[in-house]
Amino acid sequence: MRRLGNNKEVEGRGRASLVKLALVPVVVLTLGACDELLEVELPGAVTSEALNNPALAETLVLGVVGDFECGLSDYIWYPGMWYELFLNTSGGRPSALSGLRSQLIEVYADPCASGTGPIWTTMQVPHQQAVRAIDLLNSEDFSGVENKNSLLATAHLYQAYSVEHLAEQFCEITLAGGPRMSREDGFTRAEELFTQTISMAAGEPDLLAAAYIGRARARLNLGDHAGVLADASHAAIPEGFELVATYDTSPTRRNNQIAEGNHLNDGLMPASTYGCPSDAFNPCPHGVGLLTFASDGSTVADSGDPLIGAGFADPRVPVTIRGPGDLDQRGTMEYRLQWKYPSEGTPIPFSTWREAQTMIAEAHAKMGNGQGATDAINLLRTNNAGLPQEIDGSGWPLPLLTSTDLATITETALEERRRELWMHGVIFGDKLRNGYPVWEDSDEYGQAVADGRCLRIPFLEVTSNPNL
Repeated sequence: MRRLGNNKEVEGRGRASLVKLALVPVVVLTLGACDELLEVELPGAVTSEALNNPALAETLVLGVVGDFECGLSDYIWYPGMWYELFLNTSGGRPSALSGLRSQLIEVYADPCASGTGPIWTTMQVPHQQAVRAIDLLNSEDFSGVENKNSLLATAHLYQAYSVEHLAEQFCEITLAGGPRMSREDGFTRAEELFTQTISMAAGEPDLLAAAYIGRARARLNLGDHAGVLADASHAAIPEGFELVATYDTSPTRRNNQIAEGNHLNDGLMPASTYGCPSDAFNPCPHGVGLLTFASDGSTVADSGDPLIGAGFADPRVPVTIRGPGDLDQRGTMEYRLQWKYPSEGTPIPFSTWREAQTMIAEAHAKMGNGQGATDAINLLRTNNAGLPQEIDGSGWPLPLLTSTDLATITETALEERRRELWMHGVIFGDKLRNGYPVWEDSDEYGQAVADGRCLRIPFLEVTSNPNL
């Protein structure tokens, strides 16, 4: 498991080549000597100038990584209910607003892990932190910093992913208090940042692989399918590669919020389209949990919904019922558990070799090359390299796609991506890019929800940014 997160080793996985990274930037403040019990001299305010110290160059970049990791799980959670990845099972205001696609969600611009449903700052903060780190690293005062290129490449990589995530979720974006940008402008900016990362990442294979994968995704969203094939199939991406965001059981900022919300707090559960064929007010049968394949290996029914029926269960989307009659917080449905992130310390992959294969499949399909798409799909189904740590690879090989119908292959390529990258934070861009069928107009509880569409720039950003 390659990651640039913290210094906690994940058993049985490789380690990132950059450094052993800390959680967040830490400034050590020395307290005055204590003459009596509990007598301390409180430190004064720490100025920004005091932090602009070349000795803290690595700490600045660690802060970018730490803010990105903290933001990523919230980025997946709250908009995940808007985009029908999860079902809100609680009465809490932030989750309820997200689940109903209420415009009031736009005011939530709090820090990650605040519990208030942040949707905007989750990726804006690491972006801003990266801009600051890059500016300082490029300044004359930081000219003698050791491993400067590696630090710059890391900051650029996480800045690029932050911009890409924003562009995938929002109808429009703005960066660093700047002017309004279209989603296409956001993807173009992310592409530029990934390109800069590639130019700096010599000798840093993990950064290089992640940059090619990230740039392929930006190009996929821009419709540059030839560019996707060039990047996603690049030799710099080794088989089984993963870059993950790392988490821990404490402090709260370090929690995998998906596991916390699903396994500990019962605040959300996987949407019914992921492994559970229930209708509103119709609990899933106990033991039903995994999506299945059609006899020809395709995974999409004529309606565009995942095919549920007889066939081989897909272990990439592990969903189970907590127990017969064990209901959610609303007392209505049997509570569903996802098992991809069962612990607050489970990492979240966000740049992987397996994602690269799904992009190759989608690009080939959209270029009319059904065989190329089929080959990429079947490579994933016969090779369990790089599976997320909690996914059981013993079920491989999965059923092969044998259909020769281009429409079926194309639909299956999109569905393959949805299953492979479940809860990786890509479904938002995928839905908007591919014009998924009109999203549900009511949730499983029968509550009306707004029409499916992208998120708007939050009200607080609009009122505080003079360029909007």
